[in-house]
Amino acid sequence: MKIDIALLEMCEGIYMLKGWEKSCGANREYGYALASDMKIMFE
Repeated sequence: MKIDIALLEMCEGIYMLKGWEKSCGANREYGYALASDMKIMFE
């Protein structure tokens, strides 16, 4: 996850796939994006 968060820091937004709510990693990414005021798109 450390690498994943480091890569997220370089992004302007994220795209959440169906079922992301069931993934611990995707939830962490979503929380990071929310806290960083990133654009969040959903499938």
